[in-house]
Amino acid sequence: QVQQTAMTTIFLCRHGYREDFGVKNWRATAPRPFDPLLSDTGLEQAQQLGEFFAGVREKYKVDKILVSPYRRTLQTATAIADALDTSIGIEYGIIEWATAKGVSFEHDLLPMNTLSQSFPRLDTKFSSTVDTLPVGEDENKLHERCKQSIHQIASRFKGQTIVLVTHAAPLICLARGLVGDDNLEVRTGVCSITKIVAQPDGTKWTVEENGSCAHLKDGEQMHWSFG
Repeated sequence: QVQQTAMTTIFLCRHGYREDFGVKNWRATAPRPFDPLLSDTGLEQAQQLGEFFAGVREKYKVDKILVSPYRRTLQTATAIADALDTSIGIEYGIIEWATAKGVSFEHDLLPMNTLSQSFPRLDTKFSSTVDTLPVGEDENKLHERCKQSIHQIASRFKGQTIVLVTHAAPLICLARGLVGDDNLEVRTGVCSITKIVAQPDGTKWTVEENGSCAHLKDGEQMHWSFG
């Protein structure tokens, strides 16, 4: 009798509604202009996202929550971790695209000891699958970085269920890289869920949910796409 290998399930989630969305010139006076926190609305969305995962815990045992090291993604991941009473690990392979409205910037990240004080769910001993920060990414380089990252992450967590909390642009590229379709249309509303599952032999990935916001009280908001 051939023993079946467990399926690998990857949930790609975008962070919640940011405090700077719709606020004119917010970046000009912000102490951390590329690292906004969630707004009150975003915190509510993150809680609803956590409630979704708590509600399906019998069906999907989440083995690990991986997160981009920005405060908005950490806040969102914390809500999921709180709901599941588990930890989160920083994964540099799913970090934000280093461009904002056409302006390139270096990743300005808070040190781990500072982050762990604000986010006690953070597993400071977790070793990121990708240990380098991207620089000078255009759209093509972002796609290539995310494709390499997601396949390394999928290989590391083969047969497990993982949640990745990231940003709109890398979320699209992570999904495209996983299924092997550079033109895949991905919905990226805040706190949305894109669920991608591998068949047991790992040769084919299937998108089972594309940017679902059914768990959010106010539905899809702030969808973003390239171009």
